[in-house]
Amino acid sequence: MRMWNSRKAFSGSISAVFVVLLFLLVASSLVSFRFAEDGYNSLVNDRAQRDWERYNERLTISTAVRNATGFLDASIQNVGAVTAHLVTLYVSAYDTSSSPKWQLQYSMSIWIGPGNITYNFGQAKAKFTYTPIITPGQAQQPRYAVSLGEGSLTYVIKLVTERGNIATYILPPGAESQFPGVVVVPGSMSINYVNPNIEDDWTRPYVNYQVLHTQLDAKNFYVRAKFINNWNRAITIQQGTILFQVCVSGANQKILGFGGVLFAAPTTWNPGEEVLVVFRCSSYSGWQNYGQLGAAIFVDGRTQVPWTGSSGFTSSKPTSGQEFFSGAVLIDGLLVYQ
Repeated sequence: MRMWNSRKAFSGSISAVFVVLLFLLVASSLVSFRFAEDGYNSLVNDRAQRDWERYNERLTISTAVRNATGFLDASIQNVGAVTAHLVTLYVSAYDTSSSPKWQLQYSMSIWIGPGNITYNFGQAKAKFTYTPIITPGQAQQPRYAVSLGEGSLTYVIKLVTERGNIATYILPPGAESQFPGVVVVPGSMSINYVNPNIEDDWTRPYVNYQVLHTQLDAKNFYVRAKFINNWNRAITIQQGTILFQVCVSGANQKILGFGGVLFAAPTTWNPGEEVLVVFRCSSYSGWQNYGQLGAAIFVDGRTQVPWTGSSGFTSSKPTSGQEFFSGAVLIDGLLVYQ
């Protein structure tokens, strides 16, 4: 009888151990699965974050010149939402051939924050270093300026970021005299045909053609956009204009347009400063009423037509000892719909 009870107790112990082992196995499997799932989710999130950063990293070479001593002088603007890290510069020189006369690659490490502009890129006074790369893994001594050599060549400037995005600028021969001017902040344009002093009345740049004509007639159509002084010193703005145009096709081809003048803006623009400029549009040409406007632009089944926008700025009349500023820039388009 004792032997039978001992056997039952022994069998129960084995069953208990088996249950514990099974529980531990299941628990460890669940823990391992959870760790694997967390690792996968972390990997997916990291990749999504990198993709978002790469998509929202946007650089533009807003101006570039070959200065009087033959060196590159460029302005690099970060118009994206993330900090950009410039790691590589490519310079290709072309004559009349489709193949480059020479090419040179530089390694560098330059950081540009969102909304910032780096001036004098390629110049010694910018205090950056550019290291020519001869062969992979072999580099020369760092240089403090980027030479462009002959002024009769066309130069293609390419900047590459750590995330793999590229900004390109084509510098034609004789570009030493190119004037930097101002640049527009892409996507910053909005319109108002209610009250320009009320922020909620500003809307995205699309408008019904009847409303457009009516508000232009009433001299109550306003356009605003953000501009950046891309020069390396302050400029004084006294005059500004805006113009929207569209070329209509068909048997009666003609150009329609409307525009106006500066309504509100700071007078002095400091280097790299972003300013908000408001224009008041009060004149138009090419039509007399909204019926003619609609008949002219809505042809061949079109129900919406983009108009090209541009603006120009000048300083006051030049006087002895002062510098005169004049610049023009394309801005965002305006969509006119039925």
